[in-house]
Amino acid sequence: MALQEPMQDPQDRVRRTIAAVLAGKGMKPKELALMIGMHPQHLYKRLRGETTISVKDIATIAEALDKPVEEFFRGEVKFRWSSERPERHLHLVT
Repeated sequence: MALQEPMQDPQDRVRRTIAAVLAGKGMKPKELALMIGMHPQHLYKRLRGETTISVKDIATIAEALDKPVEEFFRGEVKFRWSSERPERHLHLVT
């Protein structure tokens, strides 16, 4: 029986993708934080994995970096729409 590779944490994937896009654009996280109206320290905590990056954060970051949201997941994570929590209609399905 072949061993399966452990599923990659979607948050790690998002953090690495943000870092790669920033590096590709020659930007620093502080610049991104200022672009999206987030205190730089809050963004640093998300990028270091100290706090979770929300779907809203990802959408805001993707727009600021002129990238499609899908690029941050590359098909490894699926979403579903839900009315269970009106304030958050988009949920990760892992």
